[in-house]
Amino acid sequence: MRKSAILVLAAAAAFAPAASAAPATITGSVITESGDRKTGAVKWSARAKAYVVTMKQGSTSMEVEVPAGDVAELDIAKPAGFDQAVAQISKGQASAAIPVLSEILKTYTHLQWDRTAGRYLAEA
Repeated sequence: MRKSAILVLAAAAAFAPAASAAPATITGSVITESGDRKTGAVKWSARAKAYVVTMKQGSTSMEVEVPAGDVAELDIAKPAGFDQAVAQISKGQASAAIPVLSEILKTYTHLQWDRTAGRYLAEA
């Protein structure tokens, strides 16, 4: 019993730095139904059910919240490693692609690439 408790603590310590790491900055644009384009660092706010875009104007940052119902389109930069992971799946190397696609699915929630990564994960 004592050995398993030590293993659990060691595993928790190994993953603690990852849990406290800052989320990745995802660059892109949110285009509203009225055609207005908000470009900058984009993230999804589950609480507000809205996209939050942090835009830089000179040395000042400004956050704009766009409700999901007002969004016509997202234009989000392709995640690093996505093309390579897709190629690995087509080559039958799914075990190498799964960690990359899982991270994209988690990091890009509601940001266009989560659905695509999920589709390829289903194929893996």
